Amino acid sequence: MKKSLVMVLIVALIMVFAGCFPISLLLPPTFLPAGGFDTGLGLEMLVARERADLWLVGAQPRYGFADNAEGILSIATSPMLLIQGAFPLYLEAGGRLKLTDSPVISIYSGAGLLTVLGDGESIILPMLRIAPTIGFHLAGNTHAFLRGQAIFVSGPMIVIGLGLSGKHWILEGSVPLPYDESGLGIFLAAGVRF
Repeated sequence: MKKSLVMVLIVALIMVFAGCFPISLLLPPTFLPAGGFDTGLGLEMLVARERADLWLVGAQPRYGFADNAEGILSIATSPMLLIQGAFPLYLEAGGRLKLTDSPVISIYSGAGLLTVLGDGESIILPMLRIAPTIGFHLAGNTHAFLRGQAIFVSGPMIVIGLGLSGKHWILEGSVPLPYDESGLGIFLAAGVRF
């Protein structure tokens, strides 16, 4: 009960701050058992040639429907856009299916909606994401993973990511392709799960 209340309060707090869509998925390669529930909190930095910005903060509750299937809700917000006078909010609902156990191969698919309000204008963009992941057990609860993503939001985007995860933490680096130093840059993300 306390865990659910904390999750609802965190989600409400994040909705107050508002956001752009996450490039890094921040999902570990491991799956929850059937009936399992956890919540992730994370932030993503955009690192470009001469600057680094806090791209977003977000919450990500997930539920294990079976030992090889999860439902995931992502809520993200962008302090960078909020400072610029916009009020953005990103919501994404998706599911993940485990295809093999060793190495862990899974596929995620989700649909989201990015809403940006500001100065009498509003932008609403639908988003689709497909993300296959392959994860390798290293030691203890530590896993390394490689993730490819096809993201469709006002045009297609391909993203390649590498990451490490433990029982309660995750680190992920993602690069949109083709990489262009003058463009978006590299996205570095870190999160905790509880």
